[in-house]
Order: sequence, then C-alpha cells, then structure tokens
Amino acid sequence: LCRAGEFVESDRRVYILKQGTCSIKLPPLRKDDDTCLGPPKSNRHVGLRSPTSPVPVGILGPGAVLGYASSLFCAPEPFTVVAEEAVSALWVDVNQRPLAVWPRDVVGKLHEALRVRTELHAKRSVS
Repeated sequence: LCRAGEFVESDRRVYILKQGTCSIKLPPLRKDDDTCLGPPKSNRHVGLRSPTSPVPVGILGPGAVLGYASSLFCAPEPFTVVAEEAVSALWVDVNQRPLAVWPRDVVGKLHEALRVRTELHAKRSVS
C-alpha cells in the first residue's frame, strides 16, 4: 500500500483501512552507509535492521490511516505497509481534494500521529 522512502507526486492518495490487516515494516539498511532507506533518518535505530530486507514492527487493522506522510506532508513514507490478507480500504485523492480544504484539526492529528508512530517504531527497532 505504501513503501518506505517513497513519494509519488502523481498518485497522492490517503487510505483508510476498512477491513483486513497490514504489517508495518522498517526499511532495510543502505549498503553504502548503514543508514535506513527511508525515515527515520538517524543511525540510533539500526539494532534490529536487516541489511537486505524490511523488518516487521507492527500490525495495522481497520481504521488505520495509510500513505499520508507523502500525500499530505510531502515527506517520504517512513514505513512499508503490506497487506497480510485481502483488505478493503477507502481512499481520498489529495490531487482532487487538496490539503487546504481538509479540517486543520484532522491534519494536525495526522501529523502528530505520524511523528509518534515514527518515533515509537524507531525505538522498538533497537530494543
């Protein structure tokens, strides 16, 4: 559904998972400098990181919001999200419904959730 480090300008969609589960995976380490391919950017979280494949760090279920880092905030996606079974999702095309018309409190909560989720999973990857 979304890939760590990815930013797709033409297909800016925010997904809301209605049914099914998805795994959250941290991106693999870069071979050239041992940092991750996508956010978070610091080296402090490399403990459990694989040099070759994404590391699962969580599961998302119904109600989860996906793809909003790149779609709403023009930031690379911090995680890869992979459907673990058949999923059903609602989506909003940000090109058709721009961020300027979204309620500020919704955008603020999504921004805060992105920060918290990124920090939480970065810490989990080193313990």
